[in-house]
Amino acid sequence: MLLANALHFVPDAEAVLAGLAGRLRPAGRLVVVEYDRRPPSRWVPYPIPASRLPGLAAAAGLSTPTITARRPSAFGGVLYVAASERLADDQR
Repeated sequence: MLLANALHFVPDAEAVLAGLAGRLRPAGRLVVVEYDRRPPSRWVPYPIPASRLPGLAAAAGLSTPTITARRPSAFGGVLYVAASERLADDQR
């Protein structure tokens, strides 16, 4: 599942991520593209800093995310790509 610049539009990213992660098979992969080091704005109302992502992933039953890439954004901040997998029920 790919969430590219999507979570920063919802005020309750934890609930949305948990609902989406529940649709993955065990060991199914979730890839997130989000902004790090960017203040809230009308275009990115609820930024998801990379430091917050591990907590969101854990609450959603996902493995600790691995950041695979970072790139400065032309619109401010830094974009990052992180991958995580759905944990089996006995691993949660």
